[in-house]
Amino acid sequence: HLREKPNDRDGLFLLASVYREEKRYGRARKCLERLLDGGQDDQAQYLDMCLMMEEGQFGPAAKRLEQFLQRNPQDSYAHNSLAFCYISVGRTHEAEETLKKAIVINPTDPYNYWCLARMFLDLQKMAVAEQYLKQGLKAVPRDPRLRENLARLQLSKGDVESARQEFDLLNKHYPNLDRGYLGLGNCFQ
Repeated sequence: HLREKPNDRDGLFLLASVYREEKRYGRARKCLERLLDGGQDDQAQYLDMCLMMEEGQFGPAAKRLEQFLQRNPQDSYAHNSLAFCYISVGRTHEAEETLKKAIVINPTDPYNYWCLARMFLDLQKMAVAEQYLKQGLKAVPRDPRLRENLARLQLSKGDVESARQEFDLLNKHYPNLDRGYLGLGNCFQ
C-alpha cells in the first residue's frame, strides 16, 4: 500500500506502530519523521515519545510530554506516560501528582491506581500503596491486578485473613484464573 501511496498518513502510522511492537525503533522513527514532516500530528508525536521512553530517554520524553499535555490536557494516557518518565528519573512527587490528574480525567482506569501503588511499594511505603490499591478497587471493583496486588501486600504484612478475602473475591470474579499465576494458592491450603 505504501509503495502506491508513500505519504499515506494512516499507513505510515500503522507501519511505525508495527515496527515499535517489533522493537525496530530505527525503522519506526523513519516512518514517524515522514509523518511529522507534514506538520503537527499528535498521534505521531505521542508514538515518538513512546519510542523515546522505550529507548530509555526519559528526561527528553518528559519534556516533550509536558509540551504535548499543554495542547492535550485531558489525555489521561499522556499523563500516565509522563508519570512513568518522572518515576524513571526519580521525580516521585511529580509522578504522584501527574497520576492523580490522570485519575481525575479517567477515574475508572485501574492502571493509574496500580502505578501509584507500585511506585509506593518500591519506596517501601506500604500504607500509601495499600491506600491507592483500595481506592482503585472502589473505582474498579473487579480489576484483577489491583486485587491481586492488594492480596500480596496484605500477605506481606502478615494479614493472611484479609489476603484470603481478597483472593476469594478474585476467585469469585475470575474462577478460571490460575492460582499459580497469582502465587497465592499455596498460602491458603
